[in-house]
Amino acid sequence: MAAGPDDGPRRRPRRRARWLLAGLLAPLLPPVIANAWILLATARSIHDLESAPRHRTAIVPGASVHRDRGPSNLLADRLDTAAALLAAGTVDEVLLSGDRDVERSYDEVAVMAAYLRDLGVPATAIRVDPHGYRTFDSAWRARRIYGIDDALIVTNAFHAPRAVWLARAQGIRCDGVAAPPSRDYPLRTRLWNQLREAAARTVAVLDVWVLDTRPRVPAGGG
Repeated sequence: MAAGPDDGPRRRPRRRARWLLAGLLAPLLPPVIANAWILLATARSIHDLESAPRHRTAIVPGASVHRDRGPSNLLADRLDTAAALLAAGTVDEVLLSGDRDVERSYDEVAVMAAYLRDLGVPATAIRVDPHGYRTFDSAWRARRIYGIDDALIVTNAFHAPRAVWLARAQGIRCDGVAAPPSRDYPLRTRLWNQLREAAARTVAVLDVWVLDTRPRVPAGGG
């Protein structure tokens, strides 16, 4: 059947709708690719505490600490796991990498180190990096400042794939250990962590493959 005179005009709204939908979905493509890349690349490298392979060093990225100078629950989970790995002989030492801001009297690594010492970890097994402002910085500095090329990245399950991916991008042979939660976190907290992490994975890919990012404190800055 021949096309009627109105077939062209009828198709135009559909065509516009398809282009509009494509325009709306296009910004989602890079985050989807970045997240899939990181998750697939590290899927077989994230272990639980019992199955963690032997490495020399456990790198523990920082997280927020409270005004009473105690670690947040998420950070405490990471530190408890690192202490258990040391006790089991899975690692020989830990590198605590976090934010130290003397102007705000805020010091993640001091709190982390004190917490581990309270758990019985000897001070000789603890190293600290006070300039781990981001996971990218922690990975970059672990390799270039602290000479670590073999490590377990000890962090929460939602964070582990990105932390491992970034460490490998810096030349560290590593696996991840997902710290078991010691409490039932609220659904709102879990959702926020997942959403924030999805955005952070996109930034991680940009930092490594597009922007050639450098850490906040350069190699000569401590």
